[in-house]
Amino acid sequence: MKLGSFDYILQPAPYAEIEAAVERAAGKVREAENQRRYNAYAKYRGEDENAEKEPDKTEQTPIQRAMTYIRRNIDKDLSRAEIADAIYLNPEYLSRLFKKETGASLNDYIVTEKMRAAQSLLSDTNIPVSLIATKVGYSNFSYFSQVFKKYTGMSPVEYRAAKRRSKL
Repeated sequence: MKLGSFDYILQPAPYAEIEAAVERAAGKVREAENQRRYNAYAKYRGEDENAEKEPDKTEQTPIQRAMTYIRRNIDKDLSRAEIADAIYLNPEYLSRLFKKETGASLNDYIVTEKMRAAQSLLSDTNIPVSLIATKVGYSNFSYFSQVFKKYTGMSPVEYRAAKRRSKL
């Protein structure tokens, strides 16, 4: 038990008891894997439960609020108007301000964050690529693959395989 066993069964044991113990162990393993996947995804989105609470909205600049909104809603098909509305700015003003302060366009930043999220999910989980596309806000899988390849130089499947090889 001290070594981390799931259960202790005295022999001879009925088959049903052994089967139930194996099912409980498999359930705990699945639960641990699901928790690990959730933590990897939450870590990317900045929702790590160990992280400090986000500063009050009034303490953040409009650009910081926009970036936070984008990270928290990475699974949506985000638009400039939606982001501007969420942080109470005019869409054109937000775009100009974002470009001025970061040097990148708002749309480029959104794509970059989506691709970073996809890279994290491809590296740290076994989630199917089509589901990862949905989790980062792409409803069209082939378009996601095209954007991902343009961003990384590899298809999502090639990227995952390369990351797996480098971890070995």
